[in-house]
Amino acid sequence: MSLNKNLKFFNSHYHGYAICDITPEEAIVELWRVSSIEEPEVEQTEKILVKKYRVKRDTNTIEDITG
Repeated sequence: MSLNKNLKFFNSHYHGYAICDITPEEAIVELWRVSSIEEPEVEQTEKILVKKYRVKRDTNTIEDITG
């Protein structure tokens, strides 16, 4: 899965999220900061992982797994 194709921007501070792995039990969501939103499909855009979360569907809990 390409991060560039799945990165969705949600504010003007160059932050975005990517849903990286989905199973019936949980989803892994990553929060990224990028150096440019002008051309997010360009591979040279610097991407910095800010947070990584595990979202459990059965308990509706969110666990920080940034590690």
